[in-house]
Amino acid sequence: WKSVGVEYVLECTGAYLTTERCSLHDVDYVIQSAPPKDPEVTPTFIYGVNHNEYTGQKIVSSSSCTTNCLGPMLKLVNEAFEVEKVFFTTIHASTGSQNTVDTINKKSRTHRSIFNNMIPHSTGAAKSIFKVLPELSGKVWGTSVRVPCLNCSLLDVNVTVADKSATLSQVASAMRSHELFGKVYHVNTKMLTSVDFMTTVTPTILDTAASLDMGPGNFKLMLWYDNEWSYSAQCLRVMQHMFKHNAKVKREMTGRISPKISPNNSSVNLAGKNKV
Repeated sequence: WKSVGVEYVLECTGAYLTTERCSLHDVDYVIQSAPPKDPEVTPTFIYGVNHNEYTGQKIVSSSSCTTNCLGPMLKLVNEAFEVEKVFFTTIHASTGSQNTVDTINKKSRTHRSIFNNMIPHSTGAAKSIFKVLPELSGKVWGTSVRVPCLNCSLLDVNVTVADKSATLSQVASAMRSHELFGKVYHVNTKMLTSVDFMTTVTPTILDTAASLDMGPGNFKLMLWYDNEWSYSAQCLRVMQHMFKHNAKVKREMTGRISPKISPNNSSVNLAGKNKV
């Protein structure tokens, strides 16, 4: 990578998920597009959750697509109303780890065909959320169901908060007034389905019509996310934030900035139009 002037690599093969393995890339900075397999060594940063805690680490993880949807929502709700407990199910589109036809494996349900099954499965988001929101440790539990959709997923999040006067409309208002609304957060009021969220760049989209007030301090929050497109946008935002931080440090040390990549000459448009 260094021989062709590359400074930042987005590791999306899934084969390099430890700091030791990522060091084989021989590049200045690596962002893993999955939860690390050495979470005590490789730090995790999610844009809109804890990206401002980045201090120049060379190899980092951007966690998972589900955690990038769940994390910003729980951060907002916890800061506004104080989260007591969370139970979630991600109704997740099929992935490359599944099979097109049934195969023999009695220990794993994901070996059944993706074409005609809803498949209960685990999710790493239940553990990786604590790496970016340690204050919620022991308060979040989750699982997943794989469904026969090509792309776009839906998080069913049941939240109990300490503020018993909090309402669903207040949650939606808090999202709309947030500085990252339109970038990380969005609110959908239309009768849309999963395919309508293809290519959206906000990872946390609250569907107000599908969500519920369930009594004092209890909500069901239904959150859409394009598990490919919006997650990719989130990874690029982390990369951009890393570049800006490191460029600032470099300027302070040397008074110079690398011409190889900068926010001004990047061809990536992170603003992208949301269709919701």
